[in-house]
Amino acid sequence: MELQKAKALDVVSLTEDLPQYGLSSGDRGTVVEVFSEPEEAYMVEFQKDPSRGSVIAEWVLPGQIQPLDTQAQALFEAGINHLNDGEIVAAVDSFQQAIKLKPGLIRLLRNGLSEKFAGNQDWKTFISHLPKSDEELETASRSEPAGAQDRNRPA
Repeated sequence: MELQKAKALDVVSLTEDLPQYGLSSGDRGTVVEVFSEPEEAYMVEFQKDPSRGSVIAEWVLPGQIQPLDTQAQALFEAGINHLNDGEIVAAVDSFQQAIKLKPGLIRLLRNGLSEKFAGNQDWKTFISHLPKSDEELETASRSEPAGAQDRNRPA
């Protein structure tokens, strides 16, 4: 049996437009129910416009969504690869995108980079481009659906 792409309460983004629901590729929502019959599908709640209320997409297929954790992990790994290749600007860009999706990654990044750059002046330049406070993390993550910030922070 193949593992499900997403589980209940995962924050996901659409990989394609869903015009029947008025939703566009890139819109973010929260999985509220997972179906396995007759095929894997999800009920996803989107909060596009607070004055309009939420939009429920009742039958979203696995290929139509991407969990934000998966996206954040891929961006984080790309940042590590750029860093290992000496591509500091590309690494910063990848890390910033990953942290915007999953703010809890900043702690992992800071700890790993402090070891890698110990005693190196490039550290100060690199780290100056990353969020420094919880307030900056909140600013970076404001576009996430309600509840996503707490679930993305490490326990």
